[in-house]
Amino acid sequence: MSDDQQTTTETTTLQRALHSRAVITTAAARVLHTLRQKHGRVIFHQSGGCCEGSGPSCFAEGSYIVSPLDRLLGVVLDGSPEDVEGTPVWISATQFAAWEHSQVVIDVTEGMAMGGFSLEGPEGYVFLSRARIFTDEQNAALPSAPTKAEVDAGAARPEPLPPVDLTGDFGAVCALPEL
Repeated sequence: MSDDQQTTTETTTLQRALHSRAVITTAAARVLHTLRQKHGRVIFHQSGGCCEGSGPSCFAEGSYIVSPLDRLLGVVLDGSPEDVEGTPVWISATQFAAWEHSQVVIDVTEGMAMGGFSLEGPEGYVFLSRARIFTDEQNAALPSAPTKAEVDAGAARPEPLPPVDLTGDFGAVCALPEL
């Protein structure tokens, strides 16, 4: 790939990331890759609070029942060459009403979550949500977030998105608070 082609690809990926309802950081994607190797296909579900707090929980596909009214925020890749389908990021309809003007940025830190329902806990990590508020113009241009029922009926799923680097172009454009 020439330097011009690589620059175009990176620009396109950055633009897609900036206009997506959900992205995953490179650090979180590395943990996601490990979990996919151990557990097979997994999903994220943005929690609305309770035992795990308000953060993204990661479950083996089929071990968590996604409601027909839950919304699909996006599909994230773990950054490995073998991950072509991605991992869906779901949120409840009630939580979507609160988050619909925000981009969910799935990140990770070392530690143990209270309750330990999410798959990364035994690995010594905790997924966490960061948020970037969309402008009214950006929000109006966002793709829809189909419900599970709509996806099951054949609605288009968002195209899988590669991880974003908070120290690279995405971080420069989308400043997030430090942990």
